[in-house]
Amino acid sequence: NASTAVTVVASGVTNPAAASDPAADFSVATSADTQAANPSAGITFNAQPPSISLLASPESVVAGGSATLSGTVANDPGAQVLLGANNGTVSPSTVSTDVYGNYSSTFTAPSDAGAVTVSAAVYGTTYRAQMVVIVTPQGTTVQGTNTAESAGGCDASTASYGQTSETGCGSGIFAVAQYGTSNPTGTAAVTGGTAEQYFDAAVSVGNSFSTVAVTECNVVSSDVMEWWNPTLSAWRQVSPAATFQAPNCLQFSAGASSQPAISDLYGTVFALVAPAPSSGGGSSGSGGGAPVVNAPAVTGIQPSSGPAAGGTQVTVTGSGFSAATAVQFGGNAATGFNIVSNNQLTATSPAGTGTVDLTVTTPGGTSPTGAADQFTYSPAAPAPTCNTTFTDVAATYWAAPQIETLACRGIVDGFPGGAFQPDASLTRAQFVKLLDLTLGLKTGSGQTGFADVVPSAWYAPYVAAAAQAGIVQGVSQTAFAPNGIVTREQLAVVLARALKLTGTAALGFADAGSIDPWAAAATQAAVAAGYLRGFPDGTFQPLGPTTRAQAAKVLALVLKNQGA
Repeated sequence: NASTAVTVVASGVTNPAAASDPAADFSVATSADTQAANPSAGITFNAQPPSISLLASPESVVAGGSATLSGTVANDPGAQVLLGANNGTVSPSTVSTDVYGNYSSTFTAPSDAGAVTVSAAVYGTTYRAQMVVIVTPQGTTVQGTNTAESAGGCDASTASYGQTSETGCGSGIFAVAQYGTSNPTGTAAVTGGTAEQYFDAAVSVGNSFSTVAVTECNVVSSDVMEWWNPTLSAWRQVSPAATFQAPNCLQFSAGASSQPAISDLYGTVFALVAPAPSSGGGSSGSGGGAPVVNAPAVTGIQPSSGPAAGGTQVTVTGSGFSAATAVQFGGNAATGFNIVSNNQLTATSPAGTGTVDLTVTTPGGTSPTGAADQFTYSPAAPAPTCNTTFTDVAATYWAAPQIETLACRGIVDGFPGGAFQPDASLTRAQFVKLLDLTLGLKTGSGQTGFADVVPSAWYAPYVAAAAQAGIVQGVSQTAFAPNGIVTREQLAVVLARALKLTGTAALGFADAGSIDPWAAAATQAAVAAGYLRGFPDGTFQPLGPTTRAQAAKVLALVLKNQGA
């Protein structure tokens, strides 16, 4: 009926006949605009184009290492995504999204250090996301920061990490990473002094920046900025020389003719260099001897306390940290430390008790102790003293301690008659409540946007809180399926998302090939973190149901790892 107007919502739909037959009834282009392909027929099509996001974890990897690329395609669930690096060093790969539009794939970095521009496109369309992954030229991987693609304009893009930042005039993507004070593999020693910090400031391939400013802060006016020239295989001071700006920052403005030029920022390593002290005149002696290296000093730590289990990241301020070789919490070594500058470092506390001195060791000695460096371990939380028992959970049951722990904290409860039903399958609504209570999420209003979650339902506030936190999604845009069963691979995905797990582990399960691709990375992360493992027969059973007892054991471990 040509007099009736019909609106059809489509996504990426085309009519094969339209190209060869102008009289075809319709054709729909992937466009945000409403298209009327055949006005005489009175048919209007509203095409909703897909939009795509791209994330890398971590954003800085060791040469030859790997990261996880992931994202979401909106308006086109089940689409195929083409992933690759447009500098040609990484082969593209095609991955499929799940029913929610999520996708995930492993990215293997090239063997050469530099910056890799990675892109993701919805297969068969021009909708694309792009980011920079920095490939570090040494054994220490440092997390960098990517910015969203800029639409243009001066200082429209900014990236920063630690004391390093980058701003630009134009459009493209920045990424910044810091390497510490170890000499990067493949480079010589810096010239004319001592390196206080190596760092990388990279721009995406195909950028359209006209100027880029690289800034390194927490410096002194005598410091200089050098860059590694791979053509000459030598360090050179940036030209024009970086200028000293308040507060205590060096800034180098790159252009088309500067050294390095904007085109060189694709994979340039920089160094912040403290020039060698001059002799200062005086009488001539027998060589003058080596310069005196003072011991470091700690003037403050923040925070100054943490749980007995360790794991607290402490920011240490003071002096003489550039060549730090060790950080101690009393008699125990820090589980890890990172040099930010000569005056600051971060360290992760090991397990311990009481009040201890945090000390820093360099070739010049160990920092003296005092009130400013004292770190106090909080006493471990006492074990639950309540005695909550269920009629169907014997004291010898494999998950009895974890079930009791959650029951004592009011996270789990039983059924009428005193049963817990440990081997019953866990529903999506039940799991969301348990997860919210474990993580301490503030319950939502009950307004979820899901047609099958009415605000008056007991689980509605928990679904709203988890959905708003980005932890759970529906089975579609309008349905949550609260009574659906949580599979083991779904459990892995929600855990990885809620706890921001990014580790990897080889999955040696006999049925590892049955794990859906969209859940593979999350399963690896959950297994690597120790939250999930297989069955005695060597299987993982990814599509099997999660039982109430299995969930209790996992969530009790989450509480323990959080020090709760």
